[in-house]
Amino acid sequence: MLKKLALIILCLSLVVIAAGCNTKNQTEPNTPQNPKANAIMNEFQALTQKDTSPEEVADFINNNIADVSKENAAKMVDEFERIQIKFLPQFERIIFKADMQNKINNEYNSITEQSDIKDTELKELITKTQNSGYKVETAEGMYFPVIDYEFYKNFSAHVTTDMKDYIDIMAVESNHVPAKDAALVISWDEIVKRTLNQDDFIETHSDSIKIDEIKQLHQKYVTFTLYGANNTPLFSYDAKTIDPEAKDAYLSAVANGGNSKFIKTLEGFLDVVKNNNYRLTNQVEQYRTDVSKKYTTALSSSNSEPQNDAQATLLNDIEQLAQQGKVINCEFAVETTVIDTVKEQWGDADKEDYIPDAKGTYATYAKHNVDFGFNKGSQIFDVRSYDYRLKEITMSKVKEVLGTPENTHQFETEDMLVYQVGEQYQLLFIFPKSTEENSAPQLDHYNVFYPRGTVNSMADDPGIKY
Repeated sequence: MLKKLALIILCLSLVVIAAGCNTKNQTEPNTPQNPKANAIMNEFQALTQKDTSPEEVADFINNNIADVSKENAAKMVDEFERIQIKFLPQFERIIFKADMQNKINNEYNSITEQSDIKDTELKELITKTQNSGYKVETAEGMYFPVIDYEFYKNFSAHVTTDMKDYIDIMAVESNHVPAKDAALVISWDEIVKRTLNQDDFIETHSDSIKIDEIKQLHQKYVTFTLYGANNTPLFSYDAKTIDPEAKDAYLSAVANGGNSKFIKTLEGFLDVVKNNNYRLTNQVEQYRTDVSKKYTTALSSSNSEPQNDAQATLLNDIEQLAQQGKVINCEFAVETTVIDTVKEQWGDADKEDYIPDAKGTYATYAKHNVDFGFNKGSQIFDVRSYDYRLKEITMSKVKEVLGTPENTHQFETEDMLVYQVGEQYQLLFIFPKSTEENSAPQLDHYNVFYPRGTVNSMADDPGIKY
């Protein structure tokens, strides 16, 4: 019996030793004992240091990501996203061509089924676009490429938890964009849900390599929560009452509790709104302005790069709305609106001044951060925005995002950049004059300008065009 027991113990000991040896011989990816993984990362680094296309990089990652550590897999994905951002303008230039826009329009319903696309050139472009991790979206009657984060789910099983969560959040964004044509296209409930998910990421993965990107997205959603969008405002432009569906969504979110920073912010906002009978008043406007500034300051202090990205997003929104004759946070367009309509909805202006050099009268609405220029026929030809978010934007940033302006003007105390938006409107950015003390002044305001509105045929006055 003792001999048998000793034999059992000896066998168990051999099993344990064998298992220990086995474990010891297993090498983790990217360790000195795993030369294959190390070689993959060296090859990846060499590949990305060249001007390698997103398609080639994606192919390399797909073929090798399973053989490296989760941390290095996350680094691969992060680098791939950087390369996609870098190459996006090249895809835009091709897709923005008039003939390609027409081809996409003719076969748009088939665009996700490459085999059904009849035009050879278009089929090749769509194939390359999708293999590079982009997809084609549409807004304002235009087609354009965007990063397809659903594509990244091919990598999710191999990356770190924070990168997987990042991919999940971004895939929701690219699968169902929150806004199009300056209007929200998701529900207020969905806005709250997404904002809470971002809040949770920030709390859980504070040291993630993607923390700044999520903070930037979070700021965008806080703005949606407090303001809505230009064509779907949180408070109606006429009665200044809160959207009833938004009100229900916000009350429900707060009632469900939770200790997230966003819920606390939303709870404070609702308290102020409730105390003002769910209407937009000066107190409510001041509260949400203060909240927005707090988020902007926090983002700017954590990392300057995401703030620049937020500025790029804002400038792109400005350009898109300018094509409709509008500025941000204002529904009144040049050309198609008369000043009486503004007065009916916003009340009398703080002041009105006739400015001969500007060919019209200017009405100031300080609490809306907007001025309107209108002619003798009451037609609005100029809308100026003094939104506080503009104050951090430099001239170089405008040129970086919107490209070289069609024209520039130097005045005694100001410099102006002029962009043509469509056939009828001009987009004007006004900066204080550069000085030795301030060599990179920040944007003071911008205008959406309708030159034809300044023409006076009766007086043989050709008007103004910058």
